[in-house]
Amino acid sequence: MSKLKAPLFGLLVAIPCVGWALPGDTVQLILDYNLAHDSNYYRVANASQAQVLLGTENTAVTTRMVSLALEADLKFSRQNVLLRANVNQTTFDRSALQSQNGHNLSADWQWVIGNQWSGNLGYVQTRQLQSQNDSTSTQASVVNRNDLNFSTRYLIHPSFSLQASARKSRSEYSPISRSILDLEENTQDFGFRFISRAGNQIGLQWQHIDGSYLKRPAPNDQYQQSEISLQSDWRLGGHTLVHAQYGKTRREESQTIQQTPTWSVSVDWTPLSKSSLSAFVQRQVTSSDTVTNATNSVTRTQGLNGSWQLGTKIVLNGSITSQTLDYSSIARRDKMQTENLGLSYQPTTYLSLGLNYQIGRRDSNLDSADYQYRLLNVNIRGTF
Repeated sequence: MSKLKAPLFGLLVAIPCVGWALPGDTVQLILDYNLAHDSNYYRVANASQAQVLLGTENTAVTTRMVSLALEADLKFSRQNVLLRANVNQTTFDRSALQSQNGHNLSADWQWVIGNQWSGNLGYVQTRQLQSQNDSTSTQASVVNRNDLNFSTRYLIHPSFSLQASARKSRSEYSPISRSILDLEENTQDFGFRFISRAGNQIGLQWQHIDGSYLKRPAPNDQYQQSEISLQSDWRLGGHTLVHAQYGKTRREESQTIQQTPTWSVSVDWTPLSKSSLSAFVQRQVTSSDTVTNATNSVTRTQGLNGSWQLGTKIVLNGSITSQTLDYSSIARRDKMQTENLGLSYQPTTYLSLGLNYQIGRRDSNLDSADYQYRLLNVNIRGTF
């Protein structure tokens, strides 16, 4: 019951927004039912590994999640306040997995002062299920996150602006075998951006992160990561938008220094109002949130996403994503690939149905870390 106190309090705080709402505001109540069948929920490599971990060779798990959400977009003069409160419960068809209560609470004030100052102040609290990748327990993996963020933008000239932001986040993992991943980060960003008359943008950004692993002994409990990057958003004609970023990341931890180039390129193409296609490729340094004996990885990701509106009420979407992770401090490399195909049907403004099929696999230089899975997901959503 204690796990429900915070999300229920968030819902109770958000409900009065219905009474405050003005004609220009938006308040929605959303009810979701999600049914999923995963052929390899525990992400094990083979039948013998499943037998040791689960006591059976059957790795399939069916989950059912019911969620209730309240969303409010409120306007006060030039200020905009976004409130989100979601509570959910997930149940499993396997007795070793106890039902889990989750939530997502957020408040974001998008503020404006005069004609030159703008920004946001936000807070997010979540509790959600995590993938069972590299799990050594039959218990469900859960992560609790708290995030407080502030950003400001100063418009020096219609074509030139300065930006700064600060963020404090904390992540705590369970079961106890994953608590070594518990992490607290403080992030600062500074940069400037030039905007042309055509709407194209180019800018320079510096980011610094101070990280602290809460359950690791010194000197492996602290790290610092800095990145400086050149960024650009470029519109080609009326149908194509290109985002590019190139920089260099420096990470210092465990008395070692790692320096590596990082980049990202994405292209969004909307040739018709009923279809869109996007492609991206990126290389970045990220903290590990599953492999407990590694702190970070150099991650290279590429993907392709497409969406097609087959009719006024039916949308087909698909995606392919490939990822390579080289972990620090351990001799391990993982290659992951996922393929998604989804269909959504919205018979009325207030009701939508979704069907999604996903195939995934991981190939690692550690045979015990390989896996394959197939995931079928059905969703029913009502909006009021």
